[in-house]
This record gives sequence, structure tokens and C-alpha cells, in this order.
Amino acid sequence: SNLNPGQKGKAFLSKESKVELIWLDNQDIKTLLHISNRTLQKWRDEYILPFYKVCGKIWYLKHEVDELLLNSKVIPKRNQ
Repeated sequence: SNLNPGQKGKAFLSKESKVELIWLDNQDIKTLLHISNRTLQKWRDEYILPFYKVCGKIWYLKHEVDELLLNSKVIPKRNQ
């Protein structure tokens, strides 16, 4: 069965899709990204990091956090 926000851990969208859902809370995100409470709040305020709010509790999907990081790649210019 699928996990809903509020049920921390792993789940699959469906048996056929094999898309894994991993729900993370604020503490998980701060630990994973080595950021402060204030930075995390700023990222939510500025819509940098997608989040879900369920009954006042904030949740993040790990694959969306991974996507944010992968899309933030900076390629340095070479001096020629």
C-alpha cells in the first residue's frame, strides 16, 4: 500500500510504475543538505524547494529534492 504524507518512509506510486516515493520532513532535509532552519524557510518562501503541507506538517519528496540538485549544476567556464 502507498504511504501518505505524514507516514515517513518509502512507498511506490503503483506496482506497475515502480516510482519510489520517499517522504522527508524538515529535519531530514536540513541533515541531508546541511542547511539551517532559516535557509530551509527561505527556500520555501522563495519556492526554490517544492513542499507539501498536511495538517500543519511540512513534507518533501526526495526525488523532487534530487531533481532540484541535479538541475542546479554549474559548469565553470574554461579560460582560453
